[in-house]
Amino acid sequence: MDKLLDIYTDYLISSFDQATNLSRMLEREVSHDTITLFCSIFSSNTLWLSVKLAVRNINSGFLR
Repeated sequence: MDKLLDIYTDYLISSFDQATNLSRMLEREVSHDTITLFCSIFSSNTLWLSVKLAVRNINSGFLR
């Protein structure tokens, strides 16, 4: 589950596309249904905090 969270948050950071297109970008290695179920487990706040932490870490590297 941690690997999918990592992939999903990377996708949110780097893509301007709809989140539902992640399965297509992964060449169907992870099904759309798996991603949908995964997203339903977490609240929006939980996902945002994961993405926010990654963005802050990236920004701190650029600001040095």
